[in-house]
Amino acid sequence: YHRIFDTIKILRHHSKTPAIRTTVTKYNVHSLVPIVAHFINDLELVEIQMEPVYLINQNGELAPDPDAFVENYVAAKMLANKSGATLSYSGYRKNERHGSYCNINKNVLFIGRNGNTSICLFKDSEKKESPYVIGYYDAIDNQSVIDHNKISRLREAANRLYQECEKCEIQNSCVKGCPDRCLFENGSTESIHQNLRCRINRLLYQKEL
Repeated sequence: YHRIFDTIKILRHHSKTPAIRTTVTKYNVHSLVPIVAHFINDLELVEIQMEPVYLINQNGELAPDPDAFVENYVAAKMLANKSGATLSYSGYRKNERHGSYCNINKNVLFIGRNGNTSICLFKDSEKKESPYVIGYYDAIDNQSVIDHNKISRLREAANRLYQECEKCEIQNSCVKGCPDRCLFENGSTESIHQNLRCRINRLLYQKEL
């Protein structure tokens, strides 16, 4: 916490506007309002983001209850709005065309620590043979090699929908379970309605947020 606070001071010293992101778990989901109040009143932050813990297939015991997340997020967002700050959540963006976090449709090259180019922020150290890798660094020719045929195949897969998404009102404004669920791994016929982000996104839609 103190390192974060020191970083905020350094950013301000260099005329940069700091933003902050909080990971929400079952342990802090009921404290979102006081957390936002602390950011605004004590740290003087005006750009705040909240996200449920990622990769709940690995961290399932940390996942917040969807109803509790939405209830407390809505209350925290109201506080932020009254204070002239912004509070955002990236899983569902009302009236905005938005899909998964996958870079395959964004013309973004994500180069991992091993030099391979991945389509996924959460697959940053994949081997060259991985289905997520679309390129690699060729040390002999000193250049990056991009597999354009693989990119085309992956783009087609990334634009599929889970079965329930086909009739969902927010199918074009939702991350569709990403990164906890991946169409490349799960296929389009599997159920997604019990996914944490899917449940949160539909609840937010019902509240017209």
